[in-house]
Amino acid sequence: MKKIVLTTAVCLFSAVSMFAQSAESTTPVVTSATPEVTQSTPVVTAAPQVVTPTPAKYGYLSYTQVLENMTEYKLAQQQLKDLRAKYETEAQYNEATFRRQFAEYLQGQKEFPQSIMLKRQRDLQEALEKSLAFRDEAERLLKQAEAEILAPIKARLADAIKMVGGAYNLDYIYNVDTNAMPYVNPALVMDVTKLVEQQLQPQQ
Repeated sequence: MKKIVLTTAVCLFSAVSMFAQSAESTTPVVTSATPEVTQSTPVVTAAPQVVTPTPAKYGYLSYTQVLENMTEYKLAQQQLKDLRAKYETEAQYNEATFRRQFAEYLQGQKEFPQSIMLKRQRDLQEALEKSLAFRDEAERLLKQAEAEILAPIKARLADAIKMVGGAYNLDYIYNVDTNAMPYVNPALVMDVTKLVEQQLQPQQ
């Protein structure tokens, strides 16, 4: 009887063990999988810069007005006037000499021998050519003197114009004497005539 009970107990124990192993082997293994998240850095592109052109700034002046108001220019004009008067005096002397010789020639036409008449004709021709040549030479010398005398004055005026243009950040300064700009909108340009004249004043 004990043998039967023992055999039955062994069988039950074996059955329980087998059932436990079977349950353990069939239990599903649950793994927690965390999904991999890929973070992408957004690409930021710079917006194109729009460059707005800076409007040009203009000035204008009357070059002749400024030049003629300069003290150096007035002195130069007086100097040229005196030089012109000297040339004119000499030119008039040559012309007076020609007129005198011509009058003598007319007066002695019927009295002078042929040889003297021919000499007087040559003298008249030379006097006329001399008078005309002196006029041309005097004009050339006057123009040369004017250019030499006015050169440093105009250079000083040019420097004053540059100083004003730089001080007021101007891109251009026009000379209205040529009538190249019959109309000027005062809202867009500035008259720098007085400013240049002030720049030319002696520094205190």
